[in-house]
Amino acid sequence: MKALMKISTVAVALVAASAASAESYYINAADYGVTEFNFTALGGENVEDQNRRQECLGVRLEKVLNIPVNMRTAADYAGVLEGFLGGTVDMSELGASGYARVYLTDANAVEPLAVTKQMDGSTGYYSEILVRVDSGIDSFADLEGRSFYFGDPDSTSGTLVPTVSFRMMGIDPEEYFSEVGFSGGHEQSIVGVYNGDFDASGTWISGQGNFEDGYTRGGLRRTLDNGLIDISEMKPIWRSDEIPEGPLTVRQALPTEVKEAVRTSFLNFADEDPECMAIYGNEISGYARADHSNYEFIVEMRRGAFGG
Repeated sequence: MKALMKISTVAVALVAASAASAESYYINAADYGVTEFNFTALGGENVEDQNRRQECLGVRLEKVLNIPVNMRTAADYAGVLEGFLGGTVDMSELGASGYARVYLTDANAVEPLAVTKQMDGSTGYYSEILVRVDSGIDSFADLEGRSFYFGDPDSTSGTLVPTVSFRMMGIDPEEYFSEVGFSGGHEQSIVGVYNGDFDASGTWISGQGNFEDGYTRGGLRRTLDNGLIDISEMKPIWRSDEIPEGPLTVRQALPTEVKEAVRTSFLNFADEDPECMAIYGNEISGYARADHSNYEFIVEMRRGAFGG
């Protein structure tokens, strides 16, 4: 009996120590002049599904900061980027190209805190071009004379990387494709191809797992999970080189104490709240520290592709 009591006492102590450790970085953000925190997600996905996925994250951030956290979803990427520039968005998970756009407009507006880690610990993903199985398109060369739609204008995998890749191939999209446009987001790109609205478009994929499952995560996986396509009617024909995962980004003007508390909450996400992390991030292993140096070459890529 004494042995059981000792084991029980040790277990309780370990749980208490773990809870204390989890709360050691919690702050009262109001002490630093921040009375509410605005997290705005990028658009490009069904709003109800996106709000559902990020609900538990809002609860977590409220515990960390001890202030109200407003979780919103923008209609498109531009809404989030303009929000950072106008000071109305405190945090978002940006794509690398979106981060670069804000940085090139105002280098003091944004600051990267962390980056997603894939299941194997890597911090990259890919752009993949999709077509219908019955399209008669079996390779990138077959796209000549067919319609191609980019994603959101500020999407890394949907627009920036394809644009730069086409230039490196010596391709002018306006001349190579019969029609060029913008779908507005990853879900719209995939569903547009699936419905035959245009022949091809690109989206982001983890590159891990099987195509038939939509890979482990990405625009294709979310669209499939939401029941919007039959993936047996789709196929990939092109994949980019690895792209750095977009950063969890905060408004640079926030107090250092607030930024570090938020950063730590994500770095500890996998250990402290794996269930919420799985809902919010899908199949990921956690988050790693990030800063501007991770995205300098994306900034220069965007500058070269679209100007400053």
